[in-house]
Amino acid sequence: TCSSVLFVSKRSDNKTTKEKNISLYHPAITMKSQLSIAAIILANFYSTVSGSHCNTLFTEFQRRQLAEFASEDPYTAADAGGEEKHVPFLTIDDSNTATIVVGNGDEEGGVWHPMVPSEDPNEVHWITHIMAVDQNNQTVAMSQLNADTDTYPSMTFQVPPGVTQLTPYSWCNIHGFWIGDTVVLDKVAADEGGAAADCAVSSFHPDTWPSLHADFSRLQNAVFLSDVPFDESNGEKHVPYITLTDENSNGSIIVGNPEGEIHPMDGEAPHWITEIYVVDQTGAILDLTSLDPTNVDIATYEFDIPEKNANGEDVTSVKAYAWCNIHGLYEGPTVEVAAVSSSSGNAAAGTSEAENSALHIGKNGRKSVVLAGAAIVAGLNAL
Repeated sequence: TCSSVLFVSKRSDNKTTKEKNISLYHPAITMKSQLSIAAIILANFYSTVSGSHCNTLFTEFQRRQLAEFASEDPYTAADAGGEEKHVPFLTIDDSNTATIVVGNGDEEGGVWHPMVPSEDPNEVHWITHIMAVDQNNQTVAMSQLNADTDTYPSMTFQVPPGVTQLTPYSWCNIHGFWIGDTVVLDKVAADEGGAAADCAVSSFHPDTWPSLHADFSRLQNAVFLSDVPFDESNGEKHVPYITLTDENSNGSIIVGNPEGEIHPMDGEAPHWITEIYVVDQTGAILDLTSLDPTNVDIATYEFDIPEKNANGEDVTSVKAYAWCNIHGLYEGPTVEVAAVSSSSGNAAAGTSEAENSALHIGKNGRKSVVLAGAAIVAGLNAL
């Protein structure tokens, strides 16, 4: 489901227009466009499905293998030069539980793939994803791995019913896409498979966030020939813009200009915003999410703002980053996090019922979404 929402908040100036209660860090966003976007989000709330997300990622790894490594196919053990640390190995036990490990460290003279977390783009090195593909070329299982772990890269899952064979794949952030040997299940084992395939979007472990940012910085330099993230000077379509609530306790992000160009979320191309994340004034990552482009029109995310970061420092400003799988890393404008007087209440004076209802989309579940939908329609008709 899509639980993102755009928020209404208070301006720091004393404007008396209809928009005086909006503190939007994109200069072109109006209240009407905010409500329009909220209406889109409501539609996505009901239409989003996650079944094809893993197939989208698989296609993306194929694209990157060709673009970054000039290879139309994943690497195999034959490409390993005698050291099979990148090769995924799949086994299935009597209960139809499948396990994939990357490397052959359990063999004499073998080696597991290293997991090297780092904030240094020149040092970070890990297996970011492990996947399993069935006889119909459908990705039936996937895991996004934590770079900051003491164990070797692995994934365990229950074989879905109807699966007759499985092929393991792995993606190394430095060395690309790898394929292991296909394992054929006997007919009885296939018929006794476990739960239906559930290959939905998930997000990286917080311990991995600094490593992911470092890897984006590495790719920004290696693929897009830039030492720094792109910004508004490179166009608005990819820029993540933050909106804060009156309470400054949470906010939301949209990638692009709702009255200009919005970044597409196309899982078939594929071309989408794969990750959005938020940092404070020290560069510490406060939140990060991975996005599923399936049946979604816009890249949005809702996040909470802690009073203090992990180092115990007050959070005084926030800034968003967005990674486009085709066009690289973009940063949005810095947004100051200022204290708001409690007298302002939960909704600033002059904010309409429709605008206040929009504040609760995705916060209180399906009931609030339905109520917000009615309020948004009324708000749009009044503008």
